[in-house]
Amino acid sequence: MAIICDPADAIVSGKPAQWAVDRLRQALVTRNFIVRTCARLDEAKPDDLCIVATAGSSALARDAGAPASAEAEVLTIIAGRLGQHETLIANGSDSRGLTYALTEIADAVALTTDPWSALRPSLPLLERPANPVRSVMRVFSSDVEDKVWFNDRDFWRNYLSLLAAHRFNRFNLALGLGYDSPTNLRDTYFYFPYPFLVSVPATT
Repeated sequence: MAIICDPADAIVSGKPAQWAVDRLRQALVTRNFIVRTCARLDEAKPDDLCIVATAGSSALARDAGAPASAEAEVLTIIAGRLGQHETLIANGSDSRGLTYALTEIADAVALTTDPWSALRPSLPLLERPANPVRSVMRVFSSDVEDKVWFNDRDFWRNYLSLLAAHRFNRFNLALGLGYDSPTNLRDTYFYFPYPFLVSVPATT
């Protein structure tokens, strides 16, 4: 198994796509695949199944039949052959689209009973978002109950990875109370950070 990532492609070599490549690599290794990463398709072995990460209207994407799209966050996954190599093209119209394509393959490999079938889909997959904004909010409302997860780096790493893999593209951390139980307070959205946001002039 080879994952092809062209370092000259700014989107493919960018941090979001490389995070998704690492997630895909981990999913493959967990299912007992031997995985190598190559910069070009001709660096792969002839019998490798090659997962090719491409962005926009790259030459490889065009050769594989991926439709060009100017829309944001569009992903295409196409199985086929390029030259002597069996390939699975993961194409995105932009950085997020490519990230979604790679994590889609990673999830299919991790969750199916036959991971080889996930790497050889019979039909192309073309998806575009129905909603341009897909947001989730997490509320910090108690310094007693919420500091444990708020200060846990592993929690944030896993939680934000989960949101990205499930194609949320917005995250809102709300600092305050979701109800108005404090006395005489009409708006408690910034209840906790408020003392740090207000500059109190010195008295003379």
